[in-house]
Amino acid sequence: MKNYLLNIIIFSSLISAQEEYWVDGTNGNDNNNGTSEGTAFKTIHKAIEGINFSANFVDTVKVKAGTYDFEDDEIFTTSNRDFVLIGVGGADNTIFTAGYQNRHMTFDDGQSNKTKIQGITFTKGKVENWPGGGSIQLTGGSDVQFIDCVWKDNISAHYSGGGAVIIRDGSNPTFTSCVFESNWVDLDASGETNYGYGGAIRVYGSNSKTDLETPIVIKKSKFTNNYILSNRSGYGGAISSEKALTIENSIFIKNYLITHKDGTNMDAMGGAIYFDGVRWNGSGYDGANMHIKNSTFHGNYIDSKSEQFGNLLG
Repeated sequence: MKNYLLNIIIFSSLISAQEEYWVDGTNGNDNNNGTSEGTAFKTIHKAIEGINFSANFVDTVKVKAGTYDFEDDEIFTTSNRDFVLIGVGGADNTIFTAGYQNRHMTFDDGQSNKTKIQGITFTKGKVENWPGGGSIQLTGGSDVQFIDCVWKDNISAHYSGGGAVIIRDGSNPTFTSCVFESNWVDLDASGETNYGYGGAIRVYGSNSKTDLETPIVIKKSKFTNNYILSNRSGYGGAISSEKALTIENSIFIKNYLITHKDGTNMDAMGGAIYFDGVRWNGSGYDGANMHIKNSTFHGNYIDSKSEQFGNLLG
């Protein structure tokens, strides 16, 4: 009986160690402790960069409805500790805007898939340099889950691409019930003479055969009017992937490429998706698979502005 009571006490104390924080852009204050709705922080930055999240539990940050300013203030994770960031009013009412000044967030510390971002709209993110990713960069083995999120009107003006999201260096995020609308890679306005990848998402390379074969998973999501504007070539109006990809129950409508604006004779591939899942292993090529299930493609296209061009495919 004593052991039983001791186990209950220990279990109860472990549960209480999981923290819940609040952010309220209207009534919050970054000098608060953030541990209740009435003592909420004011900024997302304070919650993500200023909290030492638990090493043993997944703490939760609840964001109240409102528009949150990310101009000149991109968030960088400060450790690999997992957390949940949730817009309690849903994506329609929880807006992160960067005003076309910078991207919103970089995950570069190797969060596991216990880290979840849910119910948030990311809009007006922009990058003009390497490594691309107009709104979100995932690198260093960051396996974040994105659920019920929206990316709208984000831009990469660098050929690395990823108008909304760039995924690289062993990262394997998942996207469930997300929307990607009117994100783009613009190499025309930036004067880039290179080629662009992934109007909404670019998956950049792989670090190993295992990484190559581990799929990026996209479920119940919608891609509309994502595109690439390129003086030369373009690859993947919605998605460009260089590692395994699984797409289920998703919709791709009117994603496109506008290419060869400088008249060069180069390729353009994948009005909706470009897939090139191969990796040189030192003596030959390893390959990966793309699986598309129960999904709809409508009105995706390629438009070459030159009478001279290479391959126009998909």
